[in-house]
Amino acid sequence: PGVFWVRTSRTVGAMVSSRTRPRRTWVAAVLVLVVLATCVLAPAVAQSSDYGQVVAGKIHLGNYEYPEPVVLGPIGNGDVRAVVILLHGLGGAAQGMESIFNESPFHDVRWIFPQAPMRAVQLNFGQPEPAWYDMRNLDPDDIWNDEEGISESAEYIKQLVLQCVRGGVRANRIILGGFSQGGAVALTTAVHKLDGIKIGGVVALSTYLPMAEQYLAGTKKITSVAKKIPFFIAHGDRDPVLAFSMGKKTEAALWGMGMTRVEFHVIRGLGHTRNAAEAGLIRDFIGRALSEVVGEPAWLAEAAQEGASETVAETEEQQWERVDRVYQW
Repeated sequence: PGVFWVRTSRTVGAMVSSRTRPRRTWVAAVLVLVVLATCVLAPAVAQSSDYGQVVAGKIHLGNYEYPEPVVLGPIGNGDVRAVVILLHGLGGAAQGMESIFNESPFHDVRWIFPQAPMRAVQLNFGQPEPAWYDMRNLDPDDIWNDEEGISESAEYIKQLVLQCVRGGVRANRIILGGFSQGGAVALTTAVHKLDGIKIGGVVALSTYLPMAEQYLAGTKKITSVAKKIPFFIAHGDRDPVLAFSMGKKTEAALWGMGMTRVEFHVIRGLGHTRNAAEAGLIRDFIGRALSEVVGEPAWLAEAAQEGASETVAETEEQQWERVDRVYQW
């Protein structure tokens, strides 16, 4: 199925020749509405309130083109009762995340793997590559945030989520996640963009929360429902790209922002990549988050014990002590 980005009626009208008869304009509008109504059958549909247009099958947002997502499932071609949206990292591709689907035991779940647009990345000497936003450095204590690029990509992911909701998938049956840059966009979408839309959970892999200090200082809005969303964070303790400390600061920031359901997993010996131990924990989290939909599989308890991993469990008092220490309030 194709990807469509629909604007206001003013935009639709601008895309039609001034000589087109009104009846043709009306027919075109009806056809657009029919397409939008089929998100469950064509899950990559997106909708924008004020900007974005389709040119040659790609969604144009600002100065960038967002290619069509990869859509897989549900297994056995059954009914779509839940959706998992996973974003790749810097320089990656949607196909790179497909292994998570291939190892999935879930039926009735559709998987959407969005693809980042091509853009010049200063971190890599300005070379164009698939990237959700620009980066200049990887300093865990002073990372630069491309606020415009991050916001733009988070808006795109927000529209994918909203279109699935409009297509009949309940928001609490949608899991949003990503690896590295993709995880940063997923976190931003959940805590900042999806106001009033409580999704089923967030999976953040080897990543960080951009603009965390602004959320903690109250200068950047936190969505009204973010505090009720379950957050799953996993980070390798040997990550040479995004330091392990960035994952811990993200966890601390989420607690400091008032989130009530945060779990952090240390993946022992893991660099900036994924492994079987982490995959088992992801399946466990998705199984718990979507248990109302897919039921609790027999392997659920076993999956959490796979591989050399450690779940950090703290009391609320310990969490606040660590937040104070990290941010020196």
